[in-house]
Amino acid sequence: MAGVTAAHDQDKLEENIQDLVRGVKTGGYRAKRVRRGDIPKDKGKERPLGLPALADKLVQRACAKVLKANDAQDVLEFSTGYRPKRSAQETVADLLFHLQ
Repeated sequence: MAGVTAAHDQDKLEENIQDLVRGVKTGGYRAKRVRRGDIPKDKGKERPLGLPALADKLVQRACAKVLKANDAQDVLEFSTGYRPKRSAQETVADLLFHLQ
């Protein structure tokens, strides 16, 4: 799937995804090298940028969904650290409420 874009080979999309899944499940999948480039900034400076391959983005997103689902089962309801839609401010507000 090297050099593949989201619009590339639309008719083979399902087959490509199945190949990707098979590769991940069998341990044969290997991430591609990240394409590097620089973005111009103010005053002639540049900022480095890394662009992963489309297949790598798909695998990363799938892994994140699995990890998030597993993590949600193990975390206590009142825990707010590093959780979606929770914040340190919410924790402080809860503590103030319970202390008063």
